[in-house]
Amino acid sequence: MNRVYITLKILEIKYNFLPKDKKNAVCKIRGVLNNNSKIELLAYDKVADKCYRKLKKDKIIFIEGFLNTEMKIILLSFENMSY
Repeated sequence: MNRVYITLKILEIKYNFLPKDKKNAVCKIRGVLNNNSKIELLAYDKVADKCYRKLKKDKIIFIEGFLNTEMKIILLSFENMSY
């Protein structure tokens, strides 16, 4: 498992709530880095719920996550950098 620490600006957030799946909530976040590279993050369950409550488009956040086997970043935690 590879840890990832990134600061990014949120471009888009999508939430899905899946009552019959193993993971109850899923949040997909598209963001842009300082070098204009675009990335996609995935958050599940409690982290996705926190994203739903706290994050909005155009916010700058610092994230901690990891790369999974499909080379997708799974979000573990975040902090708002813009207030």
